[in-house]
Amino acid sequence: MKAGTLRSRLLATAFGAMTLAAQAACISTAQAQDRAVEEPSSAGVLVFTPEDFAWARPNTALDMATRIPGFAVDDGDQLRGFSGAAGNLLINGRRPATKGESGSSALARIPADQVVRMELIRGGAPGIDMQGFSAVVNVVVSRDSAELQQTLQYSVTAFENADALHGARYEAELRRGDHVFSALVVDDVSYSDDQGVAQVTRIDANDAVTTAQETTQFGGGSSYLQLGYGGPLAGGRIESTAKYVVYDFTSRTDAVAPDRQGLSLSVQDGSEYEAGLTFTRPLAGPWGLEARLIHSSSDEDGLALDEGVTGGVSDPIQRFDYLRSASETIARTVVRRERGDGVGWEFGGEVALNTLDSAQSFEVGGVAVPLPSASINVEEVRGEVFATANWNPRPDLSVEGGARIETSRLRQSGDASAETRLTYVKPRLLATWTPQPGNQWQFRFEREVGQLDFNDFAASVDLANDDAFGGNVDLRPETRWVAEAGWERRFMETGALTATFRHSAVSDVIDIIPVGPQLSGVGNIGDGRSTEIEASLSLPRGFLGLTGGRIRIDARRQWTSVTDPTTGQSRPFSYRSPWAGSFDFEQDISRWKALWGFTYYFDERRTQYDPDATRTLNTDGYLSAFVEYKPDPSLSVRLTVSSWLSINTERTLYADRVNRNVALVERRDVDTDTVFRLQLRKAL
Repeated sequence: MKAGTLRSRLLATAFGAMTLAAQAACISTAQAQDRAVEEPSSAGVLVFTPEDFAWARPNTALDMATRIPGFAVDDGDQLRGFSGAAGNLLINGRRPATKGESGSSALARIPADQVVRMELIRGGAPGIDMQGFSAVVNVVVSRDSAELQQTLQYSVTAFENADALHGARYEAELRRGDHVFSALVVDDVSYSDDQGVAQVTRIDANDAVTTAQETTQFGGGSSYLQLGYGGPLAGGRIESTAKYVVYDFTSRTDAVAPDRQGLSLSVQDGSEYEAGLTFTRPLAGPWGLEARLIHSSSDEDGLALDEGVTGGVSDPIQRFDYLRSASETIARTVVRRERGDGVGWEFGGEVALNTLDSAQSFEVGGVAVPLPSASINVEEVRGEVFATANWNPRPDLSVEGGARIETSRLRQSGDASAETRLTYVKPRLLATWTPQPGNQWQFRFEREVGQLDFNDFAASVDLANDDAFGGNVDLRPETRWVAEAGWERRFMETGALTATFRHSAVSDVIDIIPVGPQLSGVGNIGDGRSTEIEASLSLPRGFLGLTGGRIRIDARRQWTSVTDPTTGQSRPFSYRSPWAGSFDFEQDISRWKALWGFTYYFDERRTQYDPDATRTLNTDGYLSAFVEYKPDPSLSVRLTVSSWLSINTERTLYADRVNRNVALVERRDVDTDTVFRLQLRKAL
């Protein structure tokens, strides 16, 4: 069966199951609601207790959050500033103190026995900053737990054709009254699950066929120390975090062909530091203050090397080196008024400074090859003010409206100089309507401004694909006007069905553009549009007689369109798969004190469009299965096995940009390694 046919049938089956569930949900009675308690003060708040997750024997708060029916963890998008990076997870009403720590990583450090309850907030609640999400989860954590809690974790990751990797993690938390001290020490591993042996077939313009075998291995890891403190200060509370990371990563590909042997090597190493401080304090009456200060910095150096022997003669060695230093500083203040008369207010401002110093060099056969913007300094100073109002005109309706006004100055120096001033007005309107328990509608209209990757201002080289990219001093952020409508239906105790329609009008789409006769680079290619339909179905536990079982199906269909800067014809956005989805199953086996399950990700097709080439990644599914044994609440042993079912890449190189005559077609079929991961976790 062809991959496209299989994908279509699987996704059609998923959507069909969701349709049947929708029909069942619509005829379910109001008494058949989830065990979660709906707060009488707000029709948009569902409360889940630890008993709702006992069947899964969770180790952490994250294990609980990921099992909330009808909710998907989102750690935030690549938008500008702190608010753009904020996700939909909160801890005692607040997000993590630093931008670099996601909500999911923060929840992964909270033992499950510290969780008092989980609040699924849809449409807003007093003192909760929704940040544009239609739903967030607030994890209420007890401050009355044991004075000292410690957790030790060890993992080993094994491959079919590579050495095993070992990792360890130690967490500690000390509570003294209202004071909380925490420490995290991690020695983690880095790898790619698409490593393995690839069969490469190349067909040139004269239909001559050559073949090669490439073996790719990845390895490396990171070590970091994270310290935290939370406690009372000046009539309020302070939360602080500091983190220092050192890392390295290596990729090696050995190629063997009838007339050539080659080696491609890529090495990266660097360090990162981030510190964050959050201060919250009640003011007069219903007013409250939140202030944040975040600073991060990073240093990285890398090397890419390509060498080989063709027909007994050594090829010219290609070498690319780079050094990068970056930093970001954010100061943010928010003043909030709780909903006392049905209306809540929020006012605030944010200032940020981002910098990048980057230097690159490229040599072929020992001879330097000039690159545009090989050495560049980038600095952006940005300021933003915002105001938001939250209103409950009636118990079943919540409305949030507001606007942000942002202005920034982007300055570049070095091999290329430029200065740009940008101003954006970003309105937002969010409405949530709950006509009856278990049945809710959400609507959103908003303008979003994407985050710039400062590395795109500098030159780079991709030796694996024989590409050189020039920096682009004229790069602007991508902006989107987003209109969204969503529906949620809860049924049969633990079932949930959600569907979302989203349309975006996109300006300054970021993609690959020509920046010279032989060079490409990241740039803006004009206006485009995107339409998405997403659906998620969480079937009730025990469905189809599977005692203790949980089934979740997610599916997404996306249509995108933009004008290609080289051909002038309409095409999809680069690297956006039109189809995506997953099937997730878990089952508790109480008599064995075990939990097992698997996740299957449907096949995808992602195409990267370049002035000189077209590259497509095809995957025929990814499967990850696990079994977890928990003999007592303090110890768990988890084995995970994962593998791509099939993965290949297709690349078409063009002889020229005008006529687009094909110079080379390449197909790489990868036999990926199966990855085995054993993890032991012990609460001390």
